[in-house]
Amino acid sequence: MSRPRDPTLDETIRAGAVALLREVGCQGFRVEALAARVALPKTTIYRRWPSAAALLDHVASTLVPTAVPETATPRDALVELVATDRAFAASVEGRAALQVLGAGRDPGSSGAPELEAALRARRHQYHAVAAQVLRPDRVPPAVDLLVGAAWGPAIVAAEEPGAPAAVVDLVLAGAGD
Repeated sequence: MSRPRDPTLDETIRAGAVALLREVGCQGFRVEALAARVALPKTTIYRRWPSAAALLDHVASTLVPTAVPETATPRDALVELVATDRAFAASVEGRAALQVLGAGRDPGSSGAPELEAALRARRHQYHAVAAQVLRPDRVPPAVDLLVGAAWGPAIVAAEEPGAPAAVVDLVLAGAGD
């Protein structure tokens, strides 16, 4: 009979992986370095995640913002969603998440299912807020534009002050009746 699994180790490994990602990024991430950082054998990590890619997928999925802003208006909530996601996407953690997502699309990869699920959940948050102010047929394209505005600057390394509010206003004006 085996020992019960210690759930605190999962968080220790996750926190160590986040710290290592901040230092070396996805390309430099090695399970051996993580094991040394958290003072655990590699086998303990591999018992939980079958590969470095699976571990990175899990870690990246826990970094995606999940909070829905409590604001006075849906417009303000959308501005806050876009601003939060833009800041995350431009951060070291957000860039690592984008790298994990990209690597998950490589041929032969098993993908990044946990990260993709986290990003789908975030997209549903945009959808729920946009649905409060737009006709149902306008919500999906508006959400596409808003999510693109949130994540696009991280991909092209561009940031404009005030852009989240300007983008939300433009999308809402264009998608309105």
